[in-house]
Amino acid sequence: MKLKSYRKKSDNNPLIRYELNKLQESNTQTEYLLATENRFEALLDTCEEKTPEELWLGMKNIWTEAAENTLGKKKSMKKKPWISTETIELANEKRKARKNNEKGKYIRLRNEIKYKIRNDKQDNIEKVNTFKYLGSLKTDSGDNTNDINARIGMAKKRMQDLVNIWKDKTITLQLKIKIMKTLVWTVMTSEPKDGRSKRNKRRK
Repeated sequence: MKLKSYRKKSDNNPLIRYELNKLQESNTQTEYLLATENRFEALLDTCEEKTPEELWLGMKNIWTEAAENTLGKKKSMKKKPWISTETIELANEKRKARKNNEKGKYIRLRNEIKYKIRNDKQDNIEKVNTFKYLGSLKTDSGDNTNDINARIGMAKKRMQDLVNIWKDKTITLQLKIKIMKTLVWTVMTSEPKDGRSKRNKRRK
């Protein structure tokens, strides 16, 4: 008897995806930046009374709430966007074969579908064009990936490393805001760039 290990999925902290492609619109960019910058000023105004963790949580909440209000949550897709129509049709045939108890046809279709799915996925990997926008690695279809988690971790560390500055009463609020935008905000925010075009420039 074979035992297969698995990891139970937790719904306590589900991954929330936002419609990051909306940030390509200038009006939405402006709305998002205003929503975050105004609240950052209020957060830094009380930073002397907060711990590094409290400062970070406040900062993270500002980003996520602004994203939810200005961008909206991305609707989940049950179907993998890279699976071809031909593969889906084969899957429908496989279900019919199983229902009609056609064992030989079912096994043949099952193996064929596995092969097709591998090819579909490989084709998608080869065609995808990625770029970074607001610290999130996105595909040309607007999907973001786990790269944003790395950006969040980097921003959190930067925020905590600068805790002495946030608590220093001799530093003005205006200067703290400038430091925040320069050293922390830039970790999460970047202009759209095509990584491959960057490499091509180096080769030239």
